Amino acid sequence: MSEKRPIKRLVVLVDGVEARETKKETNPSTIQRISQLVHDGLVESNGLSVAQIPKYYVAPSNVVKLSDMFRSRSTTSDDSTSLIKTIVRDICLTLERPEDELWLYGSGHGAFIARAVAGIVHRMGLPTTSSFDDLFDTTLGLIKTQLEDDFKRGPVLLQKIKSEAQDPPRIPFVGLFDTIIHNSKISYDISFNHSIETLRHALAINENKPNKTPEVVKIPDDADMTHRSLTQAWFLGTHEDMIGGTAHDGLSLYPLQWMVLESIYSGLRVNNMGDSKASDNPMALIFPQYAGNLPPLDGSEEIEWRLQYTNGLRTSMFDLQSTHAKKSAGGVEIHSVKLDTDCYKHAANRKAFAADGSLKGWCEVGPYGNMIHPSLFCILDRYPRYNDLKNFQPLKKPISDFQDSYLVATEDGLAPWLQGMQLEASGVKAFRILVCGKTGVGKSTLINKVFGVEMTDESLSYDQGVHDINVAFESPKHPGLLIHDSRGWQAGSDTELELIAKFLRHRAFQEDPAEALHVIWFCVDADVARIEEADKRTFATIAQYSHQVPVFVVGTKKDKLTGYRKMQYLEELMEKTDDYREAKRLAEEKANAVAEEQFAELRNQLSQIEHYKADGFCCLSKNDDAGVKDLLSQTLGLIVDERVRLFCVAAQVVDVEQKINSAITECMRLGTHAIRTAAVPLPCTGLVGTPTVSRLICEHVLQCFGFPKAAPAEIEQIMSDIVMSNFKQYLRVSLSQFAAVSAISIGAAVPTMGIGIIVGAAGCLLGLPPTARMLLKCSCDMILILERSFRYDGKYVSIKQIEDAAKYYSKTTITTFNGKEKRLQQQVHDELDHLIPLKKVNIGFKFNKLRSSVEEIIYSNRFGNPPDYTSLRSPSSIGLDLQPGGPVEMDAVPTISELPGEEVDYSQLSKSDEKSDQVPLLELDSTEVGAKDGHISMASNNSGTTAQIGPSLANKLVELHVQPPELEGNSPGEVTNVRQDSLEVPPPATRSKSDSSGSKWSNKLSSWKLSRKSKTLKQ
Repeated sequence: MSEKRPIKRLVVLVDGVEARETKKETNPSTIQRISQLVHDGLVESNGLSVAQIPKYYVAPSNVVKLSDMFRSRSTTSDDSTSLIKTIVRDICLTLERPEDELWLYGSGHGAFIARAVAGIVHRMGLPTTSSFDDLFDTTLGLIKTQLEDDFKRGPVLLQKIKSEAQDPPRIPFVGLFDTIIHNSKISYDISFNHSIETLRHALAINENKPNKTPEVVKIPDDADMTHRSLTQAWFLGTHEDMIGGTAHDGLSLYPLQWMVLESIYSGLRVNNMGDSKASDNPMALIFPQYAGNLPPLDGSEEIEWRLQYTNGLRTSMFDLQSTHAKKSAGGVEIHSVKLDTDCYKHAANRKAFAADGSLKGWCEVGPYGNMIHPSLFCILDRYPRYNDLKNFQPLKKPISDFQDSYLVATEDGLAPWLQGMQLEASGVKAFRILVCGKTGVGKSTLINKVFGVEMTDESLSYDQGVHDINVAFESPKHPGLLIHDSRGWQAGSDTELELIAKFLRHRAFQEDPAEALHVIWFCVDADVARIEEADKRTFATIAQYSHQVPVFVVGTKKDKLTGYRKMQYLEELMEKTDDYREAKRLAEEKANAVAEEQFAELRNQLSQIEHYKADGFCCLSKNDDAGVKDLLSQTLGLIVDERVRLFCVAAQVVDVEQKINSAITECMRLGTHAIRTAAVPLPCTGLVGTPTVSRLICEHVLQCFGFPKAAPAEIEQIMSDIVMSNFKQYLRVSLSQFAAVSAISIGAAVPTMGIGIIVGAAGCLLGLPPTARMLLKCSCDMILILERSFRYDGKYVSIKQIEDAAKYYSKTTITTFNGKEKRLQQQVHDELDHLIPLKKVNIGFKFNKLRSSVEEIIYSNRFGNPPDYTSLRSPSSIGLDLQPGGPVEMDAVPTISELPGEEVDYSQLSKSDEKSDQVPLLELDSTEVGAKDGHISMASNNSGTTAQIGPSLANKLVELHVQPPELEGNSPGEVTNVRQDSLEVPPPATRSKSDSSGSKWSNKLSSWKLSRKSKTLKQ
């Protein structure tokens, strides 16, 4: 009779989610969702009857509270030890034979507890006597003796356990979510012990909190993996994303889906929830294509993405895009991919990669070890803007290298998540923002600083107290930007608040993307000690009706507070230090710290308001460029719609890097679509379909830099004449096999349809290297030209400036490594040719890898940063940051320090340069430096003085780049009249012979800043 008893399968689930008291809306945690899925009752497994019994536990908080720090250790109970003992006791009471099964799941600190339970059960087994407490303590003692290698007590304890217990039960599966290190006085074994058959561990790659250090499972050197399996997968997200329970848990669903699939493959029986009408049906969330039913998992359907790694690891994945768009009963998106802005502003500190960029724990010899889950590649490919976050800066290259090296490509070479990517218009036509604040708080100043809009000057009807909050301000010079400004209030009257409430009820809940509000900036004075009552009432109204629209609290006039404090601290510090520079530095630090402390107090006062909601905070002043960029970065980080984000990037004028990154993203997004749709064997297919995509790329790049969608005909002509002038011959040579079809079309396209049809002529082979090269050359040329034109006058860029920038880009020469002259445009094209070898047909499909390489090429060849091969600098190194409208820089080799007006000691220069002291000091117009026959001629404002620098000195300079401060006027290389506000250049310096370090000079460029005031040089 006993043999007919079904096998017992105890499923222990230990939830490590921490209470989130500040969160009004949260989702079920990852472990809670698994507990919903686990079937409770008799099931059939491999022809055997199995009684499946789930048990759910909650792990104690692993966060040390302030009140607990002052308690005596002797009076503090170890809640973790108590829970571990309780779980082990329940296991011993439930399971009776070694044939029974123990399944363990845990998240966070709960994952640590689950691993500790596995270690105890493995050594203790199932007790045959009633003395559980004594046997439990003996097992803990045995673990301690093994860790300490106590060969005297160890055998005695082991013999006692064997005499009082039978063999341990099977542990077929252990599922873990981001195990966190736990310090305890009691020693536990959390290793991959011999009783565990399969272990899966989901890890968060973006976490950077020091108290969230992961406890990664190590594979023993002597482990026999023939019939066992261990896989640890890195996912995009933080620790909270792995354990779930957040207000936006889109990232939590990917490790949950992976763990459920791996559990099913190992034999776990889950509930079919197709009949469930619950909005949080976990089966419907992780398998949205099956409406709550279990997928077949036999590879019969294309919607199951089956992926494989080079070492044999296999995994399946289902698209969760539709789940991210689901909303709650209140109309709120609760499963979207929303990154924590505070976390992603700092670099990730988890060491997933070794110093050489290789993934730690990756196993080449078998299908086990550590890997990067494909969902991470999927999210980065679909949301490439995440690559620009600071958290990803040290990660994106090793991630793309791993994908390129170890993820086996599909038959068509394109990742499955890119197969269905469409060029869909979201309906968004502009970036719509509401700026709130009382009269005189600095709303107009902030708008002008970020977007370059002089609101009070541009509109005669835009007078204080007259305008309507429902009427958006729109300037023809700033297409794609709609600004709503709440009327400046003084008393926060009921009438004013009702106007704001009506506006938000209409815009914040708007389903039409073209009419919806995207961001709210709430401005308050940062130089006051308390929030005024009018501000409190207004903020309460905004918080109540803002719905899903991000709200940012912006503290303005920070400079008023810091200016007063800085003078006060400066006087005190001067008396102590008698060092002005040091005192000034310390005074600024203390003043800024006081300002941030006061702003934090204002934030705390706002947090007490009913319906409190604030997605971001920023304290800044009028000339605080770093603060303005931080506000812009936070704003962009919370914009979900990619088209809205593009319009916001285009409208802002403070960060040209955002425009460049946005343009690269658009080029790669549209280019991938073109590759997918146009790479067909018919020779004329590309000519029919690709011109639309090519013209879209041109339009979108222009939009990224703030130009209207319908670009002026002059810009189209510039792009056709300058950017594409050398592509006609290239097509005839590279695509000779299609000469009969393409040559006539190309000839007709140049004068008629411009840049779009020229790129489109290559569409029939866009999947092949020659045409992929041509598409990227077009994109890089446009980005570099527009970036140069934007640098001089980012607010209002004229057609003339674009034309001059195009001429500069196509005519400027650089000195290559072998000393030859080469056009800058040709250098960019050569780097792209090197990036896409003709022999590698599938290189164009490496989306993530290709994007990072194109980004490096653009940044290394941007304005003010031409390639400097004479100093052995890598062409992929990142260029200098130049501020829009800032001083022009002269790039020279070797590198010397910038001249901020102090005197330069000529004794630091080598003796070989002493002859150059005879060269008189000259005031130069930066447009009047040219090279003839190895000499550099300098035209001066001084009467009749022109200096000729001979070949000997020219050889030391190697190359000298001087950029014009403005683009209006003559093109580069043409000599114009000398300006009165002339510039002064210092004599060149040479590299010391004693310095033989190539890397020292390869990591920085020479930047001699030319200002409009003379600089005194000590000779």
